[in-house]
Amino acid sequence: MSLVQVAEGWYNFITAPDKLQPIIKERLEVCDTCDHKVTINPVVKGIVLTVDEHASVYACGLCNCPLAAMSTTTQPLCRAGKWAR
Repeated sequence: MSLVQVAEGWYNFITAPDKLQPIIKERLEVCDTCDHKVTINPVVKGIVLTVDEHASVYACGLCNCPLAAMSTTTQPLCRAGKWAR
């Protein structure tokens, strides 16, 4: 994942565009059943929950990206190849 993709994910997480909501929901449902899902560290968890108290507090164990931000990118960035879009 590039720095631009990381920035896009955090920007989209904070601004939460309506057009991305179905994709975000679909991706997080896939992540909920993934063996690579891990709990994020307390500092990142605090940041995520400050922005959205209902956001995912998990990360991808393959790349350590918080799912709250990773799931909002416009490109399917799942390292396990589980996201269809």
